[in-house]
Amino acid sequence: MKTRVFVACLVACVGMGVPLASTSLAGCGVLAFMDPLVKVTRDSSVAHEKDKALYIDTENGSITVGKAADDKVSIHAEISAQTQERADKAEVVSTRDKDGTLHISVKWPDGKRKGSEGCAFKILLPDASLVHAVTTNGHITCEHIGHDGELESTNGTVKVVSMPGGVKGRTTNGNVEFTEVPRADAGTTNGSVVVTLSDSPEGVVKCETTNGSVTLFVPAGFNQTLDCQTTNGSVNYAVTSAKATKTSKTHSVLVFGTGEPKGSLETTNGSVPVKVKVKEAERAGEKAPGTGH
Repeated sequence: MKTRVFVACLVACVGMGVPLASTSLAGCGVLAFMDPLVKVTRDSSVAHEKDKALYIDTENGSITVGKAADDKVSIHAEISAQTQERADKAEVVSTRDKDGTLHISVKWPDGKRKGSEGCAFKILLPDASLVHAVTTNGHITCEHIGHDGELESTNGTVKVVSMPGGVKGRTTNGNVEFTEVPRADAGTTNGSVVVTLSDSPEGVVKCETTNGSVTLFVPAGFNQTLDCQTTNGSVNYAVTSAKATKTSKTHSVLVFGTGEPKGSLETTNGSVPVKVKVKEAERAGEKAPGTGH
């Protein structure tokens, strides 16, 4: 919006024949829009409680959650505000419910965030039963922490590495990437989805996007029936353990092992590749059979 106002004002000045060199854009109220955000950092910590849920809520900022080397919860916040006063008054809030759930957020002056103000968080802690992270404009990364995950952004990627429980990730504009997870519920609109299952998979795999590919890497011993569909693209599978009960360029039903439970991989504009998971030792040597496309 600010950019559009700036351009509109500039065009209006030119249209009136006003020399830009002698024009005060401040008269159009534009200089206020050009002011950069003031950025400050806050570092704090809270006592850790074992196997409790972590809830992080922010806007216009990324969220990174990782494993701590010590026995406390470390909170690093990067606050962007319109003025120094607002930056100084913004508070990082951490509270616990009676059940031990830890909530982390930012409290803005007068109780309201203005314009493009935002806050990015980096949280390190020893463990968590659940990582629940929500932002509007920013990436979410969760690595080697949390049993379960619920991650949601609007404009940004969602990335998870090594989570032993169930993980659900949603974004609108960005990719979703899960690595070493037993099951997955992943979705985006404009972006690709890539899921690499752990060596002991269990539960349903459901991945969907509109504009992008959906790629799944499966290990040995995978049990599931996958309904794989696309509209403008193709379904590709190079997994000898899969039995295709229905196959066409855009729609295949693949049965692995017992065929239970039932999952799905779906896109509108993109491909749907299903591949054999390649172990690290094999990555260093020859490519495992069935992984080439």
